[in-house]
Amino acid sequence: MDSNHFFQLTLGVYRVTELFPKGEPLKLKIREKALEILSDLVLASPNPGVKRLEDAAPAINKNIKIIADFFDLAQSQKWIDSRNFLVLKREYNKIKQNIETELGGIGYRQDSKVKDGDPSEISSNQLFPRQKRIIDILKQNGGAQAGEILKSFEKLSKRTLRRDLGRLVREGMIERVGRCNKVFYKLPTLS
Repeated sequence: MDSNHFFQLTLGVYRVTELFPKGEPLKLKIREKALEILSDLVLASPNPGVKRLEDAAPAINKNIKIIADFFDLAQSQKWIDSRNFLVLKREYNKIKQNIETELGGIGYRQDSKVKDGDPSEISSNQLFPRQKRIIDILKQNGGAQAGEILKSFEKLSKRTLRRDLGRLVREGMIERVGRCNKVFYKLPTLS
């Protein structure tokens, strides 16, 4: 999905809410949430990529849940054909599913930096399944290059793997050793 799709969806929200009774507060609330979702999605897009998708995802999901509830409320008022709301909810759910697919799992882990501890002490619900698998691969092999890790995954892009590895390095769960084509990832050594 691209920024144009998000823009068109927001325009659709405006067109549907334009049919609400004049002065209806729900009209403004729905538009406000649609704009918040649009701005977070555009800022988290690869271009310009001002925000990381991982950082924007919780707010996007929360706002999608809220706007879906607003759609349900408006639908119960029977102001307009309920199919309009079904289409909008379906499109917002597609966005939510795309985010979950992009990030490798359902739900989003909270920030959890490893401070003075063993990375294996991090609770398993704080990592995406793909990130757990990366750590398992590094445990089994004592470390690996990105290309070796990539071979262990079917249908995983280099970009997604780099994103996961970068996040694990930032969180202190793995270490990056070397430069350029000689980069090697391993579990941190305990001192």
